[in-house]
Amino acid sequence: MTDALLIAQSAMVIGGIGLLVGIVLIWASIKFAVETNPLVEEVIEVLPGANCGACGYAGCADFAEKVVEETAPIDGCPVGGFDVVKEIGAKLGQEVKEAESIYPFVRCNGGVHCTDKIDYVGIEDCRAVMMISDGEKGCSYGCVGQGTCVRACPFGAITIGDDRLPHINKNMCKSCAICVDECPNDILVMASDSEKVHVLCRSNDKGKLVKS
Repeated sequence: MTDALLIAQSAMVIGGIGLLVGIVLIWASIKFAVETNPLVEEVIEVLPGANCGACGYAGCADFAEKVVEETAPIDGCPVGGFDVVKEIGAKLGQEVKEAESIYPFVRCNGGVHCTDKIDYVGIEDCRAVMMISDGEKGCSYGCVGQGTCVRACPFGAITIGDDRLPHINKNMCKSCAICVDECPNDILVMASDSEKVHVLCRSNDKGKLVKS
Protein backbone atom coordinates (compact mmCIF):
# COMPACT_ATOMS: atom_id res chain seq x y z
CA MET A 1 0.00 0.00 0.00
CA THR A 2 1.47 3.31 -1.06
CA ASP A 3 1.89 6.31 1.19
CA ALA A 4 -0.59 8.27 -0.91
CA LEU A 5 -3.27 5.62 -0.36
CA LEU A 6 -2.61 5.56 3.39
CA ILE A 7 -2.94 9.34 3.53
CA ALA A 8 -6.19 9.21 1.56
CA GLN A 9 -7.66 6.53 3.82
CA SER A 10 -6.65 8.45 6.94
CA ALA A 11 -8.23 11.60 5.58
CA MET A 12 -11.45 9.72 4.80
CA VAL A 13 -11.57 8.23 8.31
CA ILE A 14 -10.97 11.60 9.97
CA GLY A 15 -13.51 13.24 7.67
CA GLY A 16 -16.06 10.54 8.47
CA ILE A 17 -15.54 10.99 12.21
CA GLY A 18 -15.91 14.75 11.84
CA LEU A 19 -19.11 14.32 9.85
CA LEU A 20 -20.52 11.93 12.45
CA VAL A 21 -19.67 14.28 15.31
CA GLY A 22 -21.27 17.16 13.42
CA ILE A 23 -24.47 15.19 12.88
CA VAL A 24 -24.58 14.26 16.59
CA LEU A 25 -24.07 17.90 17.62
CA ILE A 26 -26.82 19.10 15.30
CA TRP A 27 -29.18 16.45 16.64
CA ALA A 28 -28.31 17.37 20.24
CA SER A 29 -28.85 21.08 19.60
CA ILE A 30 -32.30 20.34 18.20
CA LYS A 31 -33.20 17.72 20.80
CA PHE A 32 -32.15 19.76 23.83
CA ALA A 33 -32.87 23.24 22.53
CA VAL A 34 -34.36 25.59 25.12
CA GLU A 35 -37.11 27.75 23.72
CA THR A 36 -36.59 31.43 24.48
CA ASN A 37 -39.40 33.90 24.60
CA PRO A 38 -38.64 36.46 21.86
CA LEU A 39 -39.79 39.18 24.24
CA VAL A 40 -36.71 38.52 26.37
CA GLU A 41 -34.41 39.59 23.54
CA GLU A 42 -36.56 42.65 22.89
CA VAL A 43 -36.33 43.70 26.54
CA ILE A 44 -32.56 43.11 26.56
CA GLU A 45 -32.19 45.48 23.60
CA VAL A 46 -34.02 48.18 25.56
CA LEU A 47 -31.91 47.85 28.71
CA PRO A 48 -28.73 49.97 29.09
CA GLY A 49 -26.45 46.92 29.19
CA ALA A 50 -24.51 48.09 32.25
CA ASN A 51 -24.82 44.67 33.93
CA CYS A 52 -24.25 46.46 37.23
CA GLY A 53 -26.59 44.26 39.26
CA ALA A 54 -28.48 47.22 40.71
CA CYS A 55 -31.73 45.47 39.77
CA GLY A 56 -30.82 42.61 42.10
CA TYR A 57 -30.22 40.10 39.31
CA ALA A 58 -27.10 38.66 37.70
CA GLY A 59 -27.21 41.08 34.78
CA CYS A 60 -29.41 42.66 32.14
CA ALA A 61 -30.22 39.34 30.45
CA ASP A 62 -31.27 37.73 33.73
CA PHE A 63 -33.38 40.77 34.63
CA ALA A 64 -35.05 40.77 31.20
CA GLU A 65 -35.97 37.10 31.57
CA LYS A 66 -37.48 37.70 35.02
CA VAL A 67 -39.44 40.72 33.76
CA VAL A 68 -40.97 38.70 30.94
CA GLU A 69 -41.77 35.92 33.42
CA GLU A 70 -43.41 38.61 35.60
CA THR A 71 -41.25 37.73 38.58
CA ALA A 72 -39.44 41.09 38.47
CA PRO A 73 -40.97 44.58 38.26
CA ILE A 74 -40.61 46.35 34.93
CA ASP A 75 -39.26 49.41 36.75
CA GLY A 76 -36.56 47.35 38.46
CA CYS A 77 -33.69 48.84 36.43
CA PRO A 78 -32.76 52.12 38.15
CA VAL A 79 -29.97 52.80 35.65
CA GLY A 80 -32.28 52.92 32.65
CA GLY A 81 -34.65 55.45 34.15
CA PHE A 82 -38.24 56.05 33.18
CA ASP A 83 -37.55 56.03 29.43
CA VAL A 84 -36.49 52.38 29.66
CA VAL A 85 -39.47 51.56 31.86
CA LYS A 86 -41.82 53.05 29.25
CA GLU A 87 -40.24 51.03 26.44
CA ILE A 88 -40.44 47.80 28.43
CA GLY A 89 -44.04 48.55 29.35
CA ALA A 90 -44.90 49.15 25.69
CA LYS A 91 -43.39 45.81 24.67
CA LEU A 92 -45.21 43.95 27.44
CA GLY A 93 -48.47 45.84 26.98
CA GLN A 94 -48.35 47.39 30.44
CA GLU A 95 -49.16 50.95 31.38
CA VAL A 96 -46.57 52.59 33.62
CA LYS A 97 -46.47 55.78 35.63
CA GLU A 98 -43.33 57.76 36.32
CA ALA A 99 -42.05 57.47 39.87
CA GLU A 100 -40.05 60.14 41.63
CA SER A 101 -36.29 59.78 41.26
CA ILE A 102 -34.23 58.89 44.30
CA TYR A 103 -30.55 59.59 44.92
CA PRO A 104 -27.93 58.77 47.55
CA PHE A 105 -28.17 61.20 50.44
CA VAL A 106 -25.20 61.83 52.75
CA ARG A 107 -26.16 61.40 56.40
CA CYS A 108 -23.15 63.23 57.76
CA ASN A 109 -22.18 66.86 58.18
CA GLY A 110 -18.84 66.17 59.83
CA GLY A 111 -16.00 66.02 57.35
CA VAL A 112 -13.47 68.75 58.13
CA HIS A 113 -15.64 69.84 61.06
CA CYS A 114 -14.97 66.55 62.83
CA THR A 115 -11.67 66.16 64.68
CA ASP A 116 -9.33 63.29 63.83
CA LYS A 117 -8.44 60.94 66.65
CA ILE A 118 -5.60 59.26 64.73
CA ASP A 119 -3.28 60.27 61.91
CA TYR A 120 -4.09 57.58 59.37
CA VAL A 121 -1.49 56.69 56.75
CA GLY A 122 -2.43 53.80 54.49
CA ILE A 123 -4.50 52.73 51.52
CA GLU A 124 -7.40 54.98 50.59
CA ASP A 125 -10.26 52.70 51.55
CA CYS A 126 -12.94 53.37 54.14
CA ARG A 127 -13.15 49.72 55.14
CA ALA A 128 -9.42 49.60 55.84
CA VAL A 129 -9.64 52.69 58.05
CA MET A 130 -12.65 51.29 59.91
CA MET A 131 -10.52 48.33 60.98
CA ILE A 132 -8.37 50.73 63.00
CA SER A 133 -10.18 52.00 66.09
CA ASP A 134 -13.50 52.47 64.21
CA GLY A 135 -11.91 54.94 61.82
CA GLU A 136 -9.74 58.02 62.10
CA LYS A 137 -12.57 60.42 63.01
CA GLY A 138 -13.54 61.41 66.51
CA CYS A 139 -17.10 60.41 65.58
CA SER A 140 -17.31 56.70 64.89
CA TYR A 141 -20.67 57.18 63.13
CA GLY A 142 -19.45 59.72 60.59
CA CYS A 143 -18.15 59.59 57.04
CA VAL A 144 -14.65 58.15 56.89
CA GLY A 145 -13.87 60.20 53.78
CA GLN A 146 -11.50 57.79 52.03
CA GLY A 147 -13.64 57.59 48.87
CA THR A 148 -14.76 53.95 48.77
CA CYS A 149 -18.10 55.18 47.42
CA VAL A 150 -16.31 57.20 44.73
CA ARG A 151 -14.53 54.14 43.39
CA ALA A 152 -17.64 51.97 43.72
CA CYS A 153 -19.79 54.22 41.52
CA PRO A 154 -19.70 52.86 37.95
CA PHE A 155 -20.96 56.18 36.56
CA GLY A 156 -18.50 58.62 38.14
CA ALA A 157 -21.29 60.47 39.93
CA ILE A 158 -19.54 60.85 43.31
CA THR A 159 -16.61 63.03 44.33
CA ILE A 160 -15.01 63.84 47.68
CA GLY A 161 -15.15 67.60 48.24
CA ASP A 162 -12.86 69.94 50.12
CA ASP A 163 -15.08 69.31 53.14
CA ARG A 164 -13.97 65.64 53.02
CA LEU A 165 -17.53 64.50 52.39
CA PRO A 166 -18.99 62.75 49.33
CA HIS A 167 -20.94 64.89 46.86
CA ILE A 168 -23.49 63.36 44.49
CA ASN A 169 -23.90 64.65 40.94
CA LYS A 170 -27.59 63.97 40.36
CA ASN A 171 -27.24 64.50 36.61
CA MET A 172 -24.78 61.61 36.43
CA CYS A 173 -26.30 59.41 39.15
CA LYS A 174 -28.34 56.44 37.91
CA SER A 175 -29.82 55.57 41.33
CA CYS A 176 -28.23 52.13 41.29
CA ALA A 177 -27.50 52.32 45.06
CA ILE A 178 -24.18 50.49 44.69
CA CYS A 179 -22.50 53.22 46.75
CA VAL A 180 -25.06 52.71 49.52
CA ASP A 181 -24.16 49.03 49.72
CA GLU A 182 -20.41 49.71 49.63
CA CYS A 183 -20.31 52.34 52.39
CA PRO A 184 -19.04 50.53 55.51
CA ASN A 185 -20.51 53.11 57.89
CA ASP A 186 -24.02 53.37 56.39
CA ILE A 187 -23.58 57.07 55.67
CA LEU A 188 -25.45 56.94 52.36
CA VAL A 189 -29.16 56.31 52.04
CA MET A 190 -31.46 56.56 49.02
CA ALA A 191 -33.92 59.46 49.28
CA SER A 192 -36.02 61.71 47.06
CA ASP A 193 -35.86 65.49 46.73
CA SER A 194 -39.47 65.80 47.88
CA GLU A 195 -38.68 64.51 51.36
CA LYS A 196 -38.94 67.60 53.51
CA VAL A 197 -36.62 66.48 56.30
CA HIS A 198 -33.11 65.09 55.88
CA VAL A 199 -31.13 64.27 59.00
CA LEU A 200 -27.50 65.24 58.47
CA CYS A 201 -26.22 62.86 61.12
CA ARG A 202 -26.66 59.18 61.93
CA SER A 203 -25.07 59.27 65.38
CA ASN A 204 -26.88 57.47 68.19
CA ASP A 205 -25.07 59.46 70.87
CA LYS A 206 -26.69 62.19 72.93
CA GLY A 207 -26.68 65.71 71.55
CA LYS A 208 -23.98 66.98 73.90
CA LEU A 209 -21.56 64.27 72.81
CA VAL A 210 -22.35 64.76 69.13
CA LYS A 211 -21.79 68.50 69.35
CA SER A 212 -18.46 68.03 71.06
